[in-house]
Amino acid sequence: MKVRVGRFGLLILWAGQKKNLVGCVSSVEVRTADRNRHLKATRQKKRRYLHDELKMAGTNISSVWKMLFLLLPASICVYGEYIQSLYKLLENGNNVYLQDGTQAEFKSFKSHTRIQCASSCMRQEFCHIWRIDNGYCHMFHSFLDKVKVNTTTDPNQLTYYELKEVNNWIKVYFLKGESGFKGAPSFLGQGTYTSWGPASCTQNFCKDFFRSLLIDIWFYLPIKEVKLSLFINTTEVVYLLFDGRGTNSQNWYTMSRVRKSPWKDVYKGALNNCFCIDLESLRSFYASKSHDGCPNDLGWIAVTEPKKACRWDQHPAYPFILYSKKDYATQWEVEYGIADALAVYISI
Repeated sequence: MKVRVGRFGLLILWAGQKKNLVGCVSSVEVRTADRNRHLKATRQKKRRYLHDELKMAGTNISSVWKMLFLLLPASICVYGEYIQSLYKLLENGNNVYLQDGTQAEFKSFKSHTRIQCASSCMRQEFCHIWRIDNGYCHMFHSFLDKVKVNTTTDPNQLTYYELKEVNNWIKVYFLKGESGFKGAPSFLGQGTYTSWGPASCTQNFCKDFFRSLLIDIWFYLPIKEVKLSLFINTTEVVYLLFDGRGTNSQNWYTMSRVRKSPWKDVYKGALNNCFCIDLESLRSFYASKSHDGCPNDLGWIAVTEPKKACRWDQHPAYPFILYSKKDYATQWEVEYGIADALAVYISI
């Protein structure tokens, strides 16, 4: 049978059993004190046992602490070397920042050591690049993000990137045909050409012209491959694949570095007249097989500039992006295809 007791009933019961309650509390306190004494005695017994064991092994507590103290710097050193094996410094004072006007959506926190910053990046699945900057650690996803690269002489600003950074194609340059932009000068950042941020690009196609600041630090990046693509409407019609290891922003574009080509007579070691980004301001990204007078010129790619050399260089607007539609070099004055745009990508 269940008995219901109201608030006042409980109060009466409490008043009536006050002596018993006090007695219960006292007994609980005694039991708690006994248990604490027992635990303390057990801990002391374990310490004495450990001390005796260490003494039998020819050592003592103080020597153990000394050993741990001596091993600590070595452990930190080993961990630091492990961190260095995962990340590489972006050299010559180059640092990665968010583009101006973009939302600061990447993690940032106070940190005075590179090891702490690197360790935090390692624990974050999204983090592949981090910057230590005057007491703060800034983490980034990758070079694919809306970032820019600035150069500083401040020794407290250092950027590191993961050696196995995402192996995706990063667009570093885009040139639209008949846009009025010059090929080689805009790619190399010469004259009045400045960088336009990634925000001006949408997927494979940009509006008229795009140049990434990564081109300026090309030599310091762990570039594996470079791809040059030609587009018609937004469709890639041909592309060349180059070995990008140990290259700079100019010498990657050579026949000796070709890995893949749509033309049968373009391969590593094949004879050619010129594989050059800039041909004396006449043509850009010029891939020529031979020169034998303008009517007999043979080649694969030519971005023509306003400065004309041959009849096949003359067009109503510039730049004109020409390419061979055949399986081999074309005779420029006889036949060629016209692409709408040219783009350069790097793989890290």
